[in-house]
Amino acid sequence: MKNLLSIRFLILITHLMLLVNHIHDKAGDTRLCFVKSQLTSDFEPSPTQLIKSLYTSIVLVIFEVIVCMIGVSIFYPFVGLFSIFAHGSATLVLLYGNEWSCSFAWWLMSESCLLPVLGELVLFVRLIISRMY
Repeated sequence: MKNLLSIRFLILITHLMLLVNHIHDKAGDTRLCFVKSQLTSDFEPSPTQLIKSLYTSIVLVIFEVIVCMIGVSIFYPFVGLFSIFAHGSATLVLLYGNEWSCSFAWWLMSESCLLPVLGELVLFVRLIISRMY
């Protein structure tokens, strides 16, 4: 159980560092959003779309780090394993992904950040309801 918590924390911090790194790498953002078949008119709003996705991901990962530190899901290993899998896969995609469309960033954010946060929120609401009754 302790190893699961430490692995989860390390993967969350690694994912957060990669997201911050991608925000500060403007040339990389432009390269990531560029698809060879895309027209210049389609290319203009894409970097801002990617930046919005990265900032949303950062907020959700910070929220999950805070919830991990509070210890709401410490006794539910399925939530921890799901978070490790989701953030680990997103970390690998951010680390080794060369070219994708900017719409893929929203899919990556929803798979890697939104679903684990929703799992944490469902668990938190379930714990509050069980304590009330």
